[in-house]
Amino acid sequence: RSLPQYSFSGFRAPVDNAPTVNLGKAGRTYPVKWQLKDAAGNFVSALTSVKSIAVQGTPCGAFASSTADVLDAQATGGTGLRYDTTTNEFIYNWATPRSPGCFTLTLTLDSNQTAQAYFNLGK
Repeated sequence: RSLPQYSFSGFRAPVDNAPTVNLGKAGRTYPVKWQLKDAAGNFVSALTSVKSIAVQGTPCGAFASSTADVLDAQATGGTGLRYDTTTNEFIYNWATPRSPGCFTLTLTLDSNQTAQAYFNLGK
């Protein structure tokens, strides 16, 4: 059986897509948002379409040639994945590590498609 292929909106405000680096503060929670559509152009709302959301430390020098944008929104509520039927968006409230540093967030869908966002978190 072939895997579904989605049309991925890219990460939506306040998070910018790689290679832009999102500048934020360590220990805060930021909303990571995106939309998916199926081959027919319908919004996908099934949480099972998200295989994983992984965050790994990344050397800040890896982002040296990238542009930067400040994260201007902070999420309320707990960490977790949900689907907002009003905006047709998946929302993952990412509680960032408490220690400053650079990180890569990787979204993996059940279609094995991946998307990344880069973060540089200061004090």
